[in-house]
Amino acid sequence: MATCAYCSRDLGTDTSNNTTAGVVVCGGCFNLNRVGGSNGSARVDGVGGIRTVEELAPEGSVMRDVFSSVTRAIDRLPVLPEIPRRVVVLAHDPMTSMPDLAEFIHEDAGLSMRVLRRANSAGASPVSPIKDVRQACTQIGLKAVVQLAQAEMTAALYRDCPTQIRFLAQRLWRHNVVTACLADRIASMANVHDRDPAFMAGLIHDVGKLILLDVILNVHRGRVGRLEDDTELLSRVLVQFAPWVGAYVVQQWRMPSEFVMATFFSSQPALVPEGMSAELSHVVRLASDMAAEAGYDLFDAPPTQSNVRAESVHPSAEALHLIPERCISIAADIASAADDLIDVPALS
Repeated sequence: MATCAYCSRDLGTDTSNNTTAGVVVCGGCFNLNRVGGSNGSARVDGVGGIRTVEELAPEGSVMRDVFSSVTRAIDRLPVLPEIPRRVVVLAHDPMTSMPDLAEFIHEDAGLSMRVLRRANSAGASPVSPIKDVRQACTQIGLKAVVQLAQAEMTAALYRDCPTQIRFLAQRLWRHNVVTACLADRIASMANVHDRDPAFMAGLIHDVGKLILLDVILNVHRGRVGRLEDDTELLSRVLVQFAPWVGAYVVQQWRMPSEFVMATFFSSQPALVPEGMSAELSHVVRLASDMAAEAGYDLFDAPPTQSNVRAESVHPSAEALHLIPERCISIAADIASAADDLIDVPALS
């Protein structure tokens, strides 16, 4: 078993037979570890260029105090819905047929509604109204079915939010859905090596912010200083600390390491360790900035924002070899494309 390079806590992962580099967030100190193995020997290192949580939140600081409640907030997260989760898994099984997926989808009322609504939308252009889930799945195709299932699965995190964070949770959900739609388009236009994870990576990239909002404004019973009243300060804190918390949550969901990587590094793709792919992190970062520029952001006036449409090329667009004109075309009609995914009745 591997132990944290910072606090020596068991990381709960075996790297002895893994020759592929990955990252693991320690559940004790929340620091990011680079893990791998060679010749049957486990190897764990710190990640260069990344400040530790102890450096960001020194002993005695408000945020060190807040971090003491993060695990409790994570434990409060709802279980991801079984049916949408199974649909996502089965969709990647080459032996699964569309009727098989439709049968599972039929068991979930919310997902069935989303699929039927998409199949009867103007974009799907049905010859006549579609009322059968199996026919609806065939009409919209496998990719759309999977994305709807992913949206329904992650929407559970935003349902029944405490009153204190409900408004911000709605705004965060809107941002994440639009980011996901844009990430899917960016991955396709940039011809990234593996396009499939882009949509899901966009949906979950800011889950750490949801946890921290719950901790700061609801769960934590200690001091939070000016965080409750100063929106600009709260925004800076979320941007600074969400990657650690979000990556840990994604890891706890046992999602592939590429999603842990993208959740952590989407705010700073340039810091992806040498030898690891930064492609997905760049896709999500560009999509997130484009979503914010289109008006889908957590706060109305973020403290800093990379201008995607500026004459100077956005760093992630440059990394993905996308010129500004192509970014503008990617963002066209994004509101209508994301509309049926944004709608989560339980949030309203």
